[in-house]
Amino acid sequence: RRARRDRSGVSGAGEPTQIGRLDADAEDDVANHPIRPADDPITAVVVSPHDPSTRVDHPRVAVVGATADADEAVGLVLDHVPDVVVLDGSLGYDHVREACRRTHAASPASRVTVLAPRDDEHAYATLVAGAVAVIVTTDPAALEPRSLGRALAGIARGESLLTCRTAARLLHDVDAWSARSTDPLHPAPTLTATEREVLGRIAEGHRPADIAADHDVTARLVNIHTGYAVAKLQRYVVGAERLAVD
Repeated sequence: RRARRDRSGVSGAGEPTQIGRLDADAEDDVANHPIRPADDPITAVVVSPHDPSTRVDHPRVAVVGATADADEAVGLVLDHVPDVVVLDGSLGYDHVREACRRTHAASPASRVTVLAPRDDEHAYATLVAGAVAVIVTTDPAALEPRSLGRALAGIARGESLLTCRTAARLLHDVDAWSARSTDPLHPAPTLTATEREVLGRIAEGHRPADIAADHDVTARLVNIHTGYAVAKLQRYVVGAERLAVD
């Protein structure tokens, strides 16, 4: 790993700098100012027709609620206010998309992960509705209980996971909004160069670990930049919905 710069002379030492890079100093910022401690227990609600014990296996992830009915998801989320919510796309995208929207509205701090049967427009729609991660169920390795448990632990700490098509569509939509946005009260989201690089490479089929290796950082930092982009997308969509209501 590259030697890290001495940041002792930086103004406001002890506070996080703006993370707009994939480098050692940004890695330090993430490590020193975590969204939550790495060893914190994580609670999860699983909405799936499958036994939750066959879905998630991680020593710090406790499944506190489970149902096979997407319509019951919001009730469970309100009862437990979990760190993460897993929605199984096999329950039907209409139900899952609505569950994303209602869950995000009821408990914004609960981070929603969708297990998508396919990498398609329906998967992207769940992202717009409030999901922060999309995992395609055709990838057996990603669905292995321990792998999914590790993914949920990262998602609870601010990471986002996207598929090729969801990353490409996010980039496309941000550019389209920027090209036609004229409302100063609701400007289009702006992605940093790093966010664009990360999304672009995911869209090309690169794994976060591959992107991280090219920059000598961890996949966690790559996934956090993905999360920044997803958050910008969702803030813009929520703002547009509020303006439409007004």
